[in-house]
Amino acid sequence: MEGVVTSVPNSVTGQFTVVVTDSVSRQQRQPAEWTAAPRRPDVVTLSSPNPFQIVSKGLQLPTGSTFQHSTSVADILPGQTVAIAVSGIHGAIRQHAGYRQFAKSCSALHPLTAVIGTATLPVFNATNFPPFFGLATGQQLQTTSGRLSLDGVSNLTSIAAGGTFSTTALYVGPPVTPSFSVLSVRAH
Repeated sequence: MEGVVTSVPNSVTGQFTVVVTDSVSRQQRQPAEWTAAPRRPDVVTLSSPNPFQIVSKGLQLPTGSTFQHSTSVADILPGQTVAIAVSGIHGAIRQHAGYRQFAKSCSALHPLTAVIGTATLPVFNATNFPPFFGLATGQQLQTTSGRLSLDGVSNLTSIAAGGTFSTTALYVGPPVTPSFSVLSVRAH
């Protein structure tokens, strides 16, 4: 199951809420009741998780992330896209979100729209992130040489300050700077 974390994880219970963006199908031999409906919030309980992984897709990752190799939900941040393997289910899923137990989690790419501050390479600044990230201040975004895909502009530095853009990025989050590792940028 893949989804966006929408709550601050509870370190005591190991629970947090995810809005599902993609889920396992029955053809992948999971019981039908384990398949979560996209766009629906689901309460996740991590019990004895394997160490978390960041799927970098060839992107340069900012150093200092506590997520990589962690087994604590305290290292999962609202706004992160996570992929999680379902290992069991508790509760009547068809009546409410239910509680799902998971064996592992990894951070994945996430689409978002923001406003560019300063367009420089390899790191640029942006503001006005979607509210579920909980980012009240500007953030730094990092590009990877040879991996950045551009749409609507020939180079990133031609986007004017204050311009809106969309990106697909890996959100590593504070306290790590840059907070995002960018795969693509589309100027609006």
